Amino acid sequence: MYAKFTDSPSPDSETVTQGSVELENRNPDPPTQASTTAKEQAKPPICGSVFRITTTAFLICLVVLLAFTIANLYLVLNARSVSYLENSLSRISKTSKAKLIGRCPVFYQGSCYFVHWRDNTVFNEGAKICKSNGGLPANIYSKLHFISIKALLKRTHVGQGNSVWTGMTFNATSGRAFYANRTEVHFDFVWYRHGYPIDNPSKDQLSLRHHFDTKYDGFINSGPEKLFGGVLCEIGDRD
Repeated sequence: MYAKFTDSPSPDSETVTQGSVELENRNPDPPTQASTTAKEQAKPPICGSVFRITTTAFLICLVVLLAFTIANLYLVLNARSVSYLENSLSRISKTSKAKLIGRCPVFYQGSCYFVHWRDNTVFNEGAKICKSNGGLPANIYSKLHFISIKALLKRTHVGQGNSVWTGMTFNATSGRAFYANRTEVHFDFVWYRHGYPIDNPSKDQLSLRHHFDTKYDGFINSGPEKLFGGVLCEIGDRD
């Protein structure tokens, strides 16, 4: 008879095996440096992203605040400059202002005189034009003043039959001329050619007629509704 043998592990080998298994379970191998680095890289960089976002927002707010401050400073300085200019202009005389803006081609006895040419102008329109420029329809105060105004008319509008309104009036009944403030004119009055003054009480407004040949320049009297070529304006501190 043959004896039958079974390949069963010996108790000692099983114990060793089990012991090895238990030992492996109790003491796993430590992770390598490569695996640790990979895990750290796999984590999302939350803290870094938050820091960058916060820094960017802070810089944007700082730029906006700086721009707002500069804009306010500019507005304050500009307002002060305008106010200073207005205060300075308010302290100077009307004639000085007229000289600054080119409204004083003729200066006589403290007043500036200029002509505003505009076709088909009645007296009231002429008065509004002078007022919009800081003046009034002009008076002519002397023979010398009359000569300087004639030269101005010739320089600014060469032609024949051009008339400009003045602020003076004429009383056909008494034959006397008056300034705008109703005081009487006393200098040697020069009328335009023959036929003037017109003996008609309604023709009481005086204008200065400019002729191509200046020896004919002089005053004419007409109604305020007459259409003329412009107005002679006066800017003075006594206005």
